[in-house]
Amino acid sequence: MRGVFVVIGFIGVFAGLYIYFYLRRVMKFYGCDVKRLYFKIINVIGAAGAVCICTNMRKTAAMAVVHAVVISILLDFFVVVCRCIIKPKEHHSFVKVFGMLYGCGLIPILVSALLFTYGYLNMKHPIEKEYTVKTEKNIGDYTIALLTDTHYGTIQDTDILKGKSTGDKFQEAGYGDSWR
Repeated sequence: MRGVFVVIGFIGVFAGLYIYFYLRRVMKFYGCDVKRLYFKIINVIGAAGAVCICTNMRKTAAMAVVHAVVISILLDFFVVVCRCIIKPKEHHSFVKVFGMLYGCGLIPILVSALLFTYGYLNMKHPIEKEYTVKTEKNIGDYTIALLTDTHYGTIQDTDILKGKSTGDKFQEAGYGDSWR
């Protein structure tokens, strides 16, 4: 059990340090003197706040922070590769625009927002599929219902299945409201 806490602590420290330098880069882009104590304190508070948000991974805010950090790390790797490929003296308009978007820190936030919007819309519109399973065994007449990827009580409303045939099938089978 201690090993789990050590791993979680290591990830928290890494995420905190990464967020500190991410905020520092963003502040530099906006012209802040990041060497001043005032801005260092703001960075530390921002990084510590983000790590504190991530202590409860069942919350949407924690998932938003984690997604933004992971996307930002992937973007940093992309930038390193691009810097190795594109010669510094070549000033393409793409490089300038991408450099501005990268420096201001909007790309990870926008990509995270798009992913969360897609996930939210996908969650609010469940897809019902029917399959027929055939067997040569004599097992009688059974109806099997499979519900996957549900997050009841955390992000998904428990009434999402009302009016759906899956919920009706549970009630017909005699489970009443106990399936919720």
